[in-house]
Parts: sequence; C-alpha cells; structure tokens
Amino acid sequence: MSLLYISLFFALGMMISTLTHRPSTALLVSLFVWICWILVIPNLAPVIAKIVAPVPTLQKINAEKVAVDRETNIRVQRVSRNMLGYGKKAEEMRERIEQDGENRKRKLDHFYQEKLKSQIELSKNISRLSPSASFTYASSDLANTGVVLFADFKRNVQRYEKGFRDWADDWHDKFHDDELSDNWFQMEQIPALNNVSSHLDDTVDAVLMDILLMVVFNVLFFMLSYAFFLRYDVT
Repeated sequence: MSLLYISLFFALGMMISTLTHRPSTALLVSLFVWICWILVIPNLAPVIAKIVAPVPTLQKINAEKVAVDRETNIRVQRVSRNMLGYGKKAEEMRERIEQDGENRKRKLDHFYQEKLKSQIELSKNISRLSPSASFTYASSDLANTGVVLFADFKRNVQRYEKGFRDWADDWHDKFHDDELSDNWFQMEQIPALNNVSSHLDDTVDAVLMDILLMVVFNVLFFMLSYAFFLRYDVT
C-alpha cells in the first residue's frame, strides 16, 4: 500500500511536469493539487455527509427513550390499578408492557446506529476521491486497527448483550422463587465478551476497493503523462 501511494504521487508529479513548461509553475501547481487533494477533500467529506445524510442527535434519541419510559410507567400503573386482584395475570401483563418498552428503545438505538452508519459510509465514499483516504482505510484495516476492527467490536458487543440477557433471564427464572443456596451465584457461569476479529480474506475483500482506486489513479496519471509528453513542445 505504501509503494502504491508513493508511486501515485510520482505519477502525478510527472503528469504535472508534462503539462507545464517551467519548474516554478510545476511546483505551484503540485502544491495546489496536494493541498486540495490531500487536505481539503478528506476534511470536507464529513461536512458534506452531514448535510446529505443527517443523523438525529443523541440528545433527541435519549429524549424519545425517556418518553417511552414515561409511557411504559403510565401503562404499568394503569394495569396495577385496574387489575389489582388478578395476581399473576396482572404481573404477566406488566412484564409484557415493560418488554414492549424495551423493544421500542432498542428500535430507537438501531435506527440511530443505522443512520450513523449510512452517514459514515457516505463520508468514506466521498473522501475516497483523495488517495490519502484510500491509503488510510486500506492500511489501517490490513493492520487490524481500522474501521473493520471497530465494526467487529460493535457486533461482538451486541452478540454479548444478547447472550448476557438470555443468561440473566435463565438465572432469574431459576432463582426467583427459590431460596438462595450457598452456590446461587457462580462467577464462571457469566458469559464472557470474546472480541473475534475478521478473517484475513474478509479484510482483504473490504480493502479491495481502496486498492483498486489507487491502482486506477496510478495507471490514469501515467497514461496522461505519456499522452501529454508526446504532445510536449520542446522548442
């Protein structure tokens, strides 16, 4: 990846040299292209992505979750008042209402994460107009320190949360009505978070687009350099 990145700028410099006739002009053009291509585009991409694919603020999502909690509490209190003598049936209804509230809050979290993911992907695609972004994404992912690692970690956390909820529900059903014995809580039985990373072939598949873009830039600049060189006026 480093060799591709270096050769790309050699090809770019050669193309600019065949387009200009004075070294000072070539230097100024090269500096301008470098500033726009390496500094401006990657920093402008997140701004464009925020405008094109806006994401609701975390404060708004939290406010909606608070509203869901408030509505759930009102429904639970109404069931408690109206079904005072129904015992287990009322308890089951309260559990269903609370479960429904938790599902609605999880849907809000999922909606926020999907919107954020779409915005990040759009920002990455726009920033790929600059080879520095492609180099950063590809090299960090191949080194297992980039966006792929973060995505794997999030998936593992979600998997762990589900496994922990299942374990907690089983534990609650087992010990809710029983007298607690000496070994009611076993530390080793608690699920552990296993951060499983992607396989190398999956990582390579994820960075193929960035590698292909850098190869295309290299070939394009070299071909343009050759074409401009054939027309270069040496007189």
